[in-house]
Amino acid sequence: MSKIHITIDTEFSAGGCFHNHENTPITHDAVYCRINGVSHGLEFLLKTFKTYQIKATFFIEAAHTAMLGFDIMKPIIDDIKSNGHDIQLHIHPMWHEPARKALGDHIINDSMAALDLSTAKGVIELGMHAFDKWGLDQPVAFRAGNLQMNTEMPLDL
Repeated sequence: MSKIHITIDTEFSAGGCFHNHENTPITHDAVYCRINGVSHGLEFLLKTFKTYQIKATFFIEAAHTAMLGFDIMKPIIDDIKSNGHDIQLHIHPMWHEPARKALGDHIINDSMAALDLSTAKGVIELGMHAFDKWGLDQPVAFRAGNLQMNTEMPLDL
């Protein structure tokens, strides 16, 4: 019998806000994906997992808290947590201003691989702080946005 571990990145969309300041991030709509009031996103996944008694790991993007605060993701976390799923840390550095500016003001950096150790550490610490604010256990797993990480980074940031 094979064992499969299901993981889901749970994150907001920048909605082009870094290139056009009239745009705003897409938050709950990007996660719940409702069409005519029916969720084809998170609620659908949670219902399906419950039906088939599946437990999954949700990697929650946490760097957005630098721009959007902590409260906006909390109801999503509560939905996941109340359904008994695992929650771990996911980071897209584009949300964190020092990381965004690491490659210059004209480039939006969304790659952990492009960050120096100090900036990468700051972004990960921001995520750890978000977990504290959300009342979550400290994560034991990390997924970098775009799955990019500098191979020279120490594993014990």
